Amino acid sequence: MIGVIGGGIAGLTAAHELLSRDHEVRVFESGARVGSEFAPVHPASDAVLPRHPPRISPTGAASRALARALDVELDGRAARTGYYLDGVVHPIDRRHELLAFPPLSLRDTSYFRSLVDDGGVPPFTVPDHTLDEPESLADVTARSFVTEHATESLYEQAIEPLLYAHFGDEPDRISASWLINRVTRHRADSTEIVEPRSLVDALAGSIGRDRLHTDCRVTAVGTRRGAVDHLVTIEDGARHEYNVDAVIFDTPPRRLVRLTGGDWAGQTSGTTTVCFGLDEPLLSIDRVTVVDETPVGRLVALPGPTEGVEQALYAIVADESAKREPESQVRHGIESLFPAFDPSTIQWSAVHTETIPVPNVGYSDHIIPYDGPALSGGFYAGAASRERYANRSLDAAVRTAKGVGEAVAEHIG
Repeated sequence: MIGVIGGGIAGLTAAHELLSRDHEVRVFESGARVGSEFAPVHPASDAVLPRHPPRISPTGAASRALARALDVELDGRAARTGYYLDGVVHPIDRRHELLAFPPLSLRDTSYFRSLVDDGGVPPFTVPDHTLDEPESLADVTARSFVTEHATESLYEQAIEPLLYAHFGDEPDRISASWLINRVTRHRADSTEIVEPRSLVDALAGSIGRDRLHTDCRVTAVGTRRGAVDHLVTIEDGARHEYNVDAVIFDTPPRRLVRLTGGDWAGQTSGTTTVCFGLDEPLLSIDRVTVVDETPVGRLVALPGPTEGVEQALYAIVADESAKREPESQVRHGIESLFPAFDPSTIQWSAVHTETIPVPNVGYSDHIIPYDGPALSGGFYAGAASRERYANRSLDAAVRTAKGVGEAVAEHIG
């Protein structure tokens, strides 16, 4: 039997792939529902919104192929982006909007437009291979990449606020790999996933509910002669053991280390996402990077999922500033950004915290390969894997899962 620790998209997809090859699989998820960031943001509201707002781009071939195989539609819509600066939300998708964005000169606007929309055509010209292989820029900072191929002012006025909003302090250490990955995913014709639960539910259905163990904590990975042998779990307060031939870890890297030993020296960052169900829309722009000083780095708006909720507003804090009383701090932050905002429009709120690897310069030294766990028969599909480290997209998780599935199948024979 193959054990999968973690019921995120990567873990579920790997289980689905291996079951299709006639291997017996069980998934062990510590939460009440599988899906990880795709789990319902607020179960009491019957919302199908994810805990963290994902995006799928036209280049997301692996995720779209998986959806077709499961007979699932990844419903989406065109997404609008903008910056919040000096009390105003500035849309930047259309040429005339970008030209009207106050901090960018005409020259910077031209550079920014060519990078975001065309992926490095003049005047923002970069080697073709960097767009196809962003990891080749792992040892180059986003700052040096932008200033070399464009201008210092473009970095300071548009790129640095973006990095700060995603990773908090020390944006100058972020690798250009992340920036290029984001550019290729976030073109003007990319789309938001509106109902990702359909994909999670289809994966869970294909695996079988009897193979999914939720509210189940894996406390140890037993070994014999240096190879995985069994898993120890706590379910409903009782201890269980499961014999395994292989184990897939869809876990944060430090969780992998706690279960298998070894070491991992990469940097992580805590992110807090507070989702508010509003009975009146606050934003007309879907994704907003906040430049003004506030605990909130990003705002993402999705259509209301249920009757009485017109808009789901995600407020994302990319550091530890909202660790205590996050709902209150973030709500006050929104009120400071939008003085006309009426708190009584909030129908419900939900807080989600997670720790993610930070793609600093040199992050490739901390990538955990598929067979990276320090145990024979252990395989890694988590956030520090090669595909996912600087790319948090749905497609990266699916590609990782397929690669791990093939490696496990080859190992077992």
